[in-house]
Amino acid sequence: MIIAEVSITPLGTQNPSVSRYVKKAAKTLKETGLHTEAGAMGTIIEAETLDEILAAAQKAHQAVIDEGAQRIVTEIKIDHRLDKNATIKTKKQKIN
Repeated sequence: MIIAEVSITPLGTQNPSVSRYVKKAAKTLKETGLHTEAGAMGTIIEAETLDEILAAAQKAHQAVIDEGAQRIVTEIKIDHRLDKNATIKTKKQKIN
């Protein structure tokens, strides 16, 4: 399993509040069917392949463009563990 954190920051908006763009990005990630967990600074997603992670991030990035943002910064942090199966749940269990 591959775990990634995706954070999409819209810039160049008329309003200092970016919640509408963030909401659209999070909704789009959820609609991919991948396991997602929204957080205050990004959304964690879990997938079998890197292609799924990147495709989901691309869809969310495009959704923010479609929402009208004039500039978007998208950050992706990927944890691809090959020695054992790690999930969002197992990672959380290790720290709780």
